[in-house]
Amino acid sequence: LTVGRLHPRKGQAHILEALSDLPEELQDKISFWIVGTGNKRGYGDRLRKMADRAKFGVTFFGEVTNQELEDLYARASIFSMTSVNFRKSVEGFGLVYLEAAAHGLPIVANRIGGVAEAVAHGENGLLVDPGDRRGLTEAFARLIEDRALRERMGENGLTWSRRNNWSQSAELLFNRWDIEIDPS
Repeated sequence: LTVGRLHPRKGQAHILEALSDLPEELQDKISFWIVGTGNKRGYGDRLRKMADRAKFGVTFFGEVTNQELEDLYARASIFSMTSVNFRKSVEGFGLVYLEAAAHGLPIVANRIGGVAEAVAHGENGLLVDPGDRRGLTEAFARLIEDRALRERMGENGLTWSRRNNWSQSAELLFNRWDIEIDPS
C-alpha cells in the first residue's frame, strides 16, 4: 500500500519498478494498492501504463474516505512510499509513515529528508538509499518472505507511533528548554 498524491516526488514509479524486479514466485503473492490522485506532468498516466505491464495486480483507489483508508490499512501487509528529491521539493517528516506505523504496518521507504525521523531502519521498517533499485527490491523481498519480520516491525511501529504524537512534540518544542527570557 502507498498513500500520497501521484507526483514524481512520491516515488510510486520506483515501487512499481522494484516490485516488477521481484522473482516471479514473489510477484504471484502480491498486489500493489495506490491511494491518491494527481497527474503532475503526466505522472499518473505513466504509473497506469507501468501498472498495465506489471505481472501482479495494481489497483488505483484514487481519493478515498477516512473509513476506506482505515480499511485499506487494515488489509495491507506492507506500507511503502519511496519519496525522492524533485526539483526544490524535499520530503519532510512524512506523517503518512507515522500513520502506517500506527496501523501496525512495516514500512519500506527511501532514506531521504525527514523520513528517517519517522522510520527507524530495522525497527519499524527498512530504509533504502534513493536510486538503489536493487536494494529496494531486496527490501520488499525480505518483508514478503518473512512474516515474522513483518509482524515484529509492525508491532514496533505501533510502539513507535505512540511515542510520536502531537502532545509529545509540543512538549518537546515548548517546554524542553527551561530558559528565562529577560524582558528588558
